[in-house]
Amino acid sequence: MNNQMPKAVNVEMMSTILKIEFDNGETRYLKSHLNKEHAEAYSMKKGKKKMYC
Repeated sequence: MNNQMPKAVNVEMMSTILKIEFDNGETRYLKSHLNKEHAEAYSMKKGKKKMYC
């Protein structure tokens, strides 16, 4: 059996979802981690805000 992984040829950021196009013509959508990081950055934990510079 030949189990080759398709290679990503194009990746687009669509708000909070990544649209990934592969060399075999397949398109997949992946939920981005950015929502979680933004929520953590603006939530109060032990009285301190997380700062991203």
